[in-house]
Amino acid sequence: MPLFQPFRAIGYITDDTPFSVRRVGTETYVTVSVGRAWQIYNCAKLRLVFVGTELPKSIRALCSHRDRTFAAFGSEIAVFYRSHQVGTLKGHEAKIRLLLVFGEYLISVDEERNVVIWPARGGHRNGAKRDGEEGKGREGKEGREAAEEGGVGKEEGEGGAPDNGTFHLEPLGQFQLPEGFNPTGVIHPDTYLNKVLFASEDGRMQLWNVNSQKLLYEFKGWGVPITAMVGSPALDTVAVGCSDGKVHVHNIRLDKPVVDFTHAAAGAVTALAFNSDGQPLLAVGGMGGAISVWDLTKRRLHSVIPDAHDGRVAALSFLVNEPLLLSAGADNSLKIWIFDSVDDNPRLLRYRTGHSSPPCCIKYYRNGRHILSAGLDRSFRIFSTVQDQQSRELSQGNFEKRMKKMRVKEEKLKLSKVVCIDAAEVRERDWANVVTCHEGNPWAYVWELRNFVIGKLKLEPPGIEASPATTCAVSVCGNFALVGTSAGHLHLFHLQSARHRVAYQTRKQQYSPAHGGMVTGAAVDAINRHAVSCGRDGRVKVWFLKSGRLRFDVNVGSPIVKMKFHHGNNLAAIACENFTTYIFDAEAGRLVRRFPGHQDRITAVEMSPDGRWLLTSAMDLTVRTWHVVSGRPLDAFKVPTAVVGLSMSPSSDLLATIHLNRRGIYLWANKAMYSGIDDSDLLPAPLSLPDGSTTTNDSVPAVQMPVLIGRGKGEEGTRAELWTAEESEREAREYETAAAAAAAAAAAGSGGKERLGTGEGTGKAAGGDQNQLQLQVPGLISRAMLPRSQWVNLVMLDVIKERNRPIQPPKKPEQAPFFLPSVPTFSGAIHFAPPEAAGAAGSAEAGGAVGAAGSAEPTAAGVAAVVAASGASSGATAPGWGTDGDEDMEDGEEGEEGEEGEEGEEEGGEEREDGGEEAGDWGKEGGVLGKRRHGRVVRGGLHESEMDTELMRAIRRGAQCKPPDYSQATALLKAMSPSAVDLELRAVEIVDESPSPSDLHRVALLMAFLEEKLRGSCDFELLQAVTHRFLAIHGSAISSFPELRAKLPALRAAQASSWQRLDELFQSIRCVVDFIASS
Repeated sequence: MPLFQPFRAIGYITDDTPFSVRRVGTETYVTVSVGRAWQIYNCAKLRLVFVGTELPKSIRALCSHRDRTFAAFGSEIAVFYRSHQVGTLKGHEAKIRLLLVFGEYLISVDEERNVVIWPARGGHRNGAKRDGEEGKGREGKEGREAAEEGGVGKEEGEGGAPDNGTFHLEPLGQFQLPEGFNPTGVIHPDTYLNKVLFASEDGRMQLWNVNSQKLLYEFKGWGVPITAMVGSPALDTVAVGCSDGKVHVHNIRLDKPVVDFTHAAAGAVTALAFNSDGQPLLAVGGMGGAISVWDLTKRRLHSVIPDAHDGRVAALSFLVNEPLLLSAGADNSLKIWIFDSVDDNPRLLRYRTGHSSPPCCIKYYRNGRHILSAGLDRSFRIFSTVQDQQSRELSQGNFEKRMKKMRVKEEKLKLSKVVCIDAAEVRERDWANVVTCHEGNPWAYVWELRNFVIGKLKLEPPGIEASPATTCAVSVCGNFALVGTSAGHLHLFHLQSARHRVAYQTRKQQYSPAHGGMVTGAAVDAINRHAVSCGRDGRVKVWFLKSGRLRFDVNVGSPIVKMKFHHGNNLAAIACENFTTYIFDAEAGRLVRRFPGHQDRITAVEMSPDGRWLLTSAMDLTVRTWHVVSGRPLDAFKVPTAVVGLSMSPSSDLLATIHLNRRGIYLWANKAMYSGIDDSDLLPAPLSLPDGSTTTNDSVPAVQMPVLIGRGKGEEGTRAELWTAEESEREAREYETAAAAAAAAAAAGSGGKERLGTGEGTGKAAGGDQNQLQLQVPGLISRAMLPRSQWVNLVMLDVIKERNRPIQPPKKPEQAPFFLPSVPTFSGAIHFAPPEAAGAAGSAEAGGAVGAAGSAEPTAAGVAAVVAASGASSGATAPGWGTDGDEDMEDGEEGEEGEEGEEGEEEGGEEREDGGEEAGDWGKEGGVLGKRRHGRVVRGGLHESEMDTELMRAIRRGAQCKPPDYSQATALLKAMSPSAVDLELRAVEIVDESPSPSDLHRVALLMAFLEEKLRGSCDFELLQAVTHRFLAIHGSAISSFPELRAKLPALRAAQASSWQRLDELFQSIRCVVDFIASS
């Protein structure tokens, strides 16, 4: 298994496949294609919402309908419900070219003119046919019900299709277009029931009825290929764009032209869109990237966006009831234009862009949260690895005046492609802290990352004949920059003022070079003492930074193409043209390691932040990892396309790569960071080959490229999952899943104590807690990973209850219908009694109701009826509860009361009439029920464990294990809401001055549970909140009884030790930050 696993790809926005726009409620969403996957943006802020699963082939057509997305790849159609693939449509033999959804139909057209009609909402399971005629659609309610039975429209978990794509649907019908009619577009005209309009390469159009599968009418056309077609908001009108740049607005009902336009820019028309908001406008996109907007009322040109996209406009769409135009281009960009200016000219409102051409240089920045990237499209960008909306292009200045004067595109005025990047984060807020060298440009340019713009100054090397700058390096302090040129010169500049400081020369002659060939690498050590440089002359040189004197000069023996310097150990990795990488010790001035193995030109070198690993990539499609200390290979993997750039994150958790002819940046996860693998576990046995290397390309495993979403660990390869900015929604779903698993584990574990004692009945929750304990690293603290509101609200529960206190008095609950017998409950909720408990419920209403005096205490018969009803509803009688007391008692009979009954009467201040002789038995010491104390029922004659709540029973079982195992109790706490946790803690509250030993024992068990969990350093935030709530409820009782007060120091020590470890870490970090800030 390779050391680096595919994680995800960034920088992909859209491709040249037309997008699909849909409106859900008041929000508008656009679905775009990105190679073999698709993603959905919210048009309000162009925020990424969903990312689909990667498909086996590139997407050729895309459309959406409600919560479903249809993506055509090859000769198949993948069906997605939100982001999960739920089906695959197979009915074509040729590649699919067009897709259209209208009403309840999905139309697909392939390259051999075959048209297949599918149900857009459902289908048939296991290929079953519908009743009736095969190949024909069915209308009416019966047909719609049959379509909905298929399962594509059902959400996962509701009996729908599985998400592995194995669920197939049968088409409703199919037909073939006439010979010579090669379709290029398909639309559904409004109000034309079951009819679609096809456009062809020869300029003709045909109107078909998909229900009867018959040709209704053929339009002669214009004799040139139709490249775009769109329906108009006006009835019977469509707009047709042709390859000659003309746009025809045509009335299909009368087969007569309405108006003709000629696109402002040369080339074929590629996209059309009508405006439905106010002024009637028609937007036209072309091959050159320009967008023309025509006024249909005045029949003249309204406005032109000359360089809307760098390349072909793939799709256009006006948003409903808004003056906004959405455009997508083949330049990997998605833009929204707004018509709000005085002259009605559109301006750019929002956009998401990536590299239109493959990137050539990358570098991690800002603690690994961002990546600096420069591409062949002459753009310099910063990408966020956390939030896509933070990615943007750095401005190179305002080119509008120069563009109008010189009549050229913006790309012509941009700087040439970047060949080298270096940066120092420490000076980001002070001055320009990024330096770049550009192809064929003699100057090095500086950039201000705080404002995302190019700097006002530039680093210009002195000399009569300026040569292009080829390499650059910024010192760790951010004050100095080295610039090397193609003529072999090496110069030192001050970044703040851009002044030239030192010219490094081997001879005492003005403007003499530092190297005999092009400088290919430069660096400054961590303490600004030495400068290191290398060149095509095959020499590595170490210079005194300030004086410019030469200290070491080492001949490698082969031209050097790349160099990477590590500031922590003063080691430089040098890649040569002989496919070998060397390690040069700048402090000792000699070569210390040699790493052969590549079989083609080395394209990039990188060193891990700790200096232990060396990573190299070459044109032989391999990426190799070497152990610097031992000089042996650690890992190697092969990719489909060659890597041209490498950069490792400062925390070593991710590796970023850029590839030949790929427009994205690919992230790879470092497996050693998450699995606890040591370098000694990765080092293979040494194997000597004839060329001195240790591996061959045949033995290197091939891996797949990262996709837009993370890969799962299952056998399915890619796992469909959400990649959305709504973290709360995803967190809530994960919490509900965990709660359901914990509840299932608790239900399975309550069946018998013997299973719980051995740990077999604890289910998934207990196993997860045990695994967490086994993987717990000493000295570290793990979190419960619950939503923040769950444990914060537990601490602030009193404040929340005070804020949510009702203003009006509670209303009496509605009475149940007379024919549905009910039983009284303490909460006031209506519970219907089963047939065998109906008699008990009736007696509860007759003799257990609250008397006219207003007594708040339930009667014996009423409580007995509740218990009998609850036991009957669960299918078993509760242990210890008899049925003798469930008899009906007549009104007016006065019962005898025991000692506790008299005390309860004195506390209540009012006399109650329970009736019957049995009432006195309920009040005696040996009776079944004692009295209700402050809202809590105290039961007599029961075993102590049978009076416990579910949480207390789990704690008891955990305390009986050796050693104690509270995994089930922890799972229950995680599954409970804050109010439920508070209720569980209050259930054991001590309210009497002389409590029973069982009451004290329950509180002591809770204290032992909290002490054990606090010492384990797991579920830190949850246990701190529970401990806070426990002490707030039981604090006064614990201080009042010596038995509990004796256990308090141990609990305090456990809580202090867990917090002290975390506080020491925070204090250490604060000290380091204060030291760095003050130094």
